[in-house]
Order: sequence, then C-alpha cells, then structure tokens
Amino acid sequence: MAYKGVKYSYAFEFIVPVDYSYDDKKFRIVISEFRPETHDYSGLCLENELKVFSNEKVPFQAFFDIVNDIIDFTTMDDKNYANTHFGNLPTSLMTVEDPIFIGQFEEKKKYGNSLQYYEQLREYEHLIGYYRKPEKIMEELPEETKFTLCDYPVILLFCSLIRYSNFKIKKGIYFRA
Repeated sequence: MAYKGVKYSYAFEFIVPVDYSYDDKKFRIVISEFRPETHDYSGLCLENELKVFSNEKVPFQAFFDIVNDIIDFTTMDDKNYANTHFGNLPTSLMTVEDPIFIGQFEEKKKYGNSLQYYEQLREYEHLIGYYRKPEKIMEELPEETKFTLCDYPVILLFCSLIRYSNFKIKKGIYFRA
C-alpha cells in the first residue's frame, strides 16, 4: 500500500483507553519497510495524518518507537486541548482520506491477527528454533500458522516491549499491508 510516495508494508490497529474521555481512542497506523536511502522506518497514523520516523534498524524496536510516539503525541495533544477547552475534544484537521488506501487497509485488516494471537504462538516455539531443515518445521505446523511464522519473532518482541512499558492497549491487530 502506498500513500504520498511511501510504500507501507506493516499495519496496526489499536484501541487505547484514554483518561480524558469515556470513549476509547482508535489508532490505525501503517509502517514502511526500512528505507536504506533515509536509514529509517516511517509511520503514518490514518486518523490525523501524523508522520513519525524511527532510526532504529531493528524492526520491533522501530515499530514500538513509532506506535508509542504516535499514541503519546495524539493523546497528550487531545488531553491538553480538552483541559483548555472545557472538556471538548478536538476534531482532526488532517486525516487520510484516500478511498483506495483506506479500502486496502480495511480489506487487509480482515486477514490480520490480534497481538494476543502472536503471543499464543509461543506454544510452537520449540518448532521455530534453530532446526537444520526448515521444511520439517512447515510440515509440523498447522496450516493457519504457517503464514504468520515470518512475522512471529518481530511481533512477539514488539508485544514484549508493549507489555513492559507504560503503554495501555485494550485491543491490537497486526497485519501485512
């Protein structure tokens, strides 16, 4: 999926509880592959078109930096606005409105998995280890698990960073964009 010249390969959707509103806030975030020409990962929030970059070369750390920054910046901004405007919440001046891009996001989200799903894959961790014959691993895995095996280590480490930080998520979905 490409938006304004940047190809995004990873996508997340988070439901985050916020203390300034009764409703939880939804974040749809897409992240690019590592870009060697700029030496970074690029993240985009579809709700407010906020772009964030991470110079981390390790994917799970870059994902965490981008997601954490987007959620922190947005929630702090909304909270400050609500405090100064008698509890009223701001309306976003910019959003991603490209119907093709949004349609692709929503279509691919149908095939995404929750972050809890990746943590449940730990029961297959003994198969993911350092085997000499990778084809043996694929024979032993259930069909629905084979496709998520490539993303398993990255998302599992990403989930660990979320768990050990002050980051609160009610629901999280990951999928390839």
